[in-house]
Amino acid sequence: MSSQFADGFTFTSPAGDDHISLVQYQEKCFPTSKFVKNVKFTQITVDGNTAFAIYEIATTDNKQVRNVEYYTFNKGKIKSIECFFGVGINYPGSGK
Repeated sequence: MSSQFADGFTFTSPAGDDHISLVQYQEKCFPTSKFVKNVKFTQITVDGNTAFAIYEIATTDNKQVRNVEYYTFNKGKIKSIECFFGVGINYPGSGK
C-alpha cells in the first residue's frame, strides 16, 4: 500500500495530527482498522489533482462515524490527506 503515497506525504486531522509523515500516519492510524467493520463512500468529488471523499464507517462495536477527507495528488500518488471528523465517535478505536 505504501506505493500509493507520494514522497513527502503528510496527514492532518483534528486528533492532533499536523502534517505528520507517512511513517507516523501508519503507526497512529493503521492500527485502528481493527475496529472497522465496514466503510461506505457516499460521495467522491474530483477536481484536477484534488478530491473530497465523504465516507461512513461502521465500527466493530456498532457505532457510526462519518468523516470527510481532502486529498491532493502528485503524479497519480497521494501527496496529502486532511481528515475532518463528522458526527460519531471521532475515529474508530478512540473509545469515545
